[in-house]
Amino acid sequence: MDAVTDESMAQAGSQPVDLAGIGRGLATRLRDLRATLARYDGFVIGPGQPGPGQREQGQTAAEQVPAQPDGEDGLGAARWLVLAALRAMADPHGWELLTRLRGADAGTRQLADALARPRVVVWDQVNDLVQAGLLARSHDLDVVGLTRAGQGLVDLVERLAAEAVAAS
Repeated sequence: MDAVTDESMAQAGSQPVDLAGIGRGLATRLRDLRATLARYDGFVIGPGQPGPGQREQGQTAAEQVPAQPDGEDGLGAARWLVLAALRAMADPHGWELLTRLRGADAGTRQLADALARPRVVVWDQVNDLVQAGLLARSHDLDVVGLTRAGQGLVDLVERLAAEAVAAS
């Protein structure tokens, strides 16, 4: 089995894939998910009633947000998020959106026109990619773009495809 080395990448004219950057990008999404869950757990449904998470443990939301919730070591949740990102990328429509956004951010109307899809369909597909940590959205401007993780994983796929072509 051939190892991909810096030398072989230089010969192919490409840069190494930033795995640490991909990891940091997915870590950002994982932190966002944990913060959202903490807000949900502390949400007060009615006056004098504890939030959903408080009902279980009798704690406030702030008391319930350890660095690694539910006693996990973090690896299980991170692995799940990596696999979710790869699954979202593997969808042909998701991949087309990711590669369309590789050069620049775009609005959902622009994407719908460029991809010849209804805007509501593009909106839903963007939501899937945001959930996977691959895209970020500005609701104020109706603009979406690749996250660091999204850019890194697109680069990884393109690099692997180039290696496959070069080896064939």
